[in-house]
Amino acid sequence: ARTLLDSIRTELNDTKQAFESQVADFETTRGEFEQEIANLQSDLTKITKDRDAQVSALGSSQDEAADLKASLTKLNDELEDLRKRLAESEEGKSNVSAELEAKEADLASTRKDLSDAEATIKEANTESE
Repeated sequence: ARTLLDSIRTELNDTKQAFESQVADFETTRGEFEQEIANLQSDLTKITKDRDAQVSALGSSQDEAADLKASLTKLNDELEDLRKRLAESEEGKSNVSAELEAKEADLASTRKDLSDAEATIKEANTESE
């Protein structure tokens, strides 16, 4: 019985360590998404400022206006691309957060199973004495 209990304890500890490792990996991934979101927001602000500056300069000559409109179109395309990437990053962050919550729930369950098994082992040891 002791060998079986030791085997169960080892398996539960291994499972617990695996879950804790996954939780740490999810935390790292979530941090990376948050950094990417911050970078994209910074890029979005810069492009918006650049676009606004170019829009204000549109009052000059016809040739300049055509060039600025082309630049504006390009900046608007880049801005839209950044908005899409930002939305994708937000979605990825939400997915990682949901997975992390699920893994944390699994880890809590595993910890309870481990605690129950340890209580059973302790009870078995007490009875065998």
